[in-house]
Amino acid sequence: MDELLLPLLGADELKTAKLLECLIKDHAEPLIRTIVAKKLNATFYKNDERVQSQDAEDILSEVIVQILTRLKALQKNPNDYAIANFQKFLAVVTFNRCNKHLRARYPLRHRLKNQLRYLISTQPEFTALEEGQYLFCGLVGWNRSSVQVRRTEKWTDLQNDPQGFAKNVLADKPVNTLGLRQVVIALFGWLGHPVEFEELVAFISELKGIKESPQKLNNEGEKDKDHLNGLRLGPRTGMERVDQRFYLKRLWSEITELPLNQRKALLLGLRDAKGEGLITLLPGCGVASLHQIAEVLEFPAVRLAESWSKLPLSDADIGKLIGVERQKVINLRKAARERLSRRMRALEQIK
Repeated sequence: MDELLLPLLGADELKTAKLLECLIKDHAEPLIRTIVAKKLNATFYKNDERVQSQDAEDILSEVIVQILTRLKALQKNPNDYAIANFQKFLAVVTFNRCNKHLRARYPLRHRLKNQLRYLISTQPEFTALEEGQYLFCGLVGWNRSSVQVRRTEKWTDLQNDPQGFAKNVLADKPVNTLGLRQVVIALFGWLGHPVEFEELVAFISELKGIKESPQKLNNEGEKDKDHLNGLRLGPRTGMERVDQRFYLKRLWSEITELPLNQRKALLLGLRDAKGEGLITLLPGCGVASLHQIAEVLEFPAVRLAESWSKLPLSDADIGKLIGVERQKVINLRKAARERLSRRMRALEQIK
């Protein structure tokens, strides 16, 4: 058992919740974000609306759910669900989820990737070298130290201009008329150092002119849930309370990452299906104190306390407060809910 996970064994509810939060926030999420961003060529920036970055947010949430499910199983039955190396386990789960996603989104690129993987693993002139969580490939005779020189100016130039390689190294021969083995040997021979496998796939895709629009994933019948109006804030028992506490803290963390006006439009008008205010319940659930809510809204705590009994505010009142029209408030809240729905969809499973 990885020593990092030993404190989970025999921990009570409160301690379990804290340990899970620490394991996800400090150990799992940074590694998951790094792998997903690289595999999908994505970012987790708020203003990145590209398809791959939205997919990255979904994958992050889905992998976290898998990790939490496994950790809870481990806590109940450590003999059957022990994890010897937590970082390696995180990497395997994340890579597998990314590969499954890319296989569905980009079938042509995935086919090329399988061809390259088979080529590197079966032809005697090639070798594969592992470094950390990544796989590098090159020519036989190249050792691990050669991986350290992979970031050469020559390789950067090639990535920026794949067709320049076809012109200068392949003598303008049509790439699709050459065997894949011939192209890869020419590439390694000209570079003189290994290439990270995913970068090799991306380069050959560009070289072969594979321009593939993302395939629409099959989500028929699956509706996004409103992760605010649907909150169950009543009494819970046992592990359900641990799950709920983690879920609510995660939701609050995502709310704090929203743009300021989206935060205000969302929180100041936050209400349940019956129209009752929800923001006033957050302190009682241990999710956020009045002072923390005030900080997120960038209001003085005293001012928020004075308005506490009047919450939730109408859209018109929120508009006056932040200096926008009522319809703009509605649009801001809609944008906030859509982002939260993307980020929290998978965690709904453990609520």
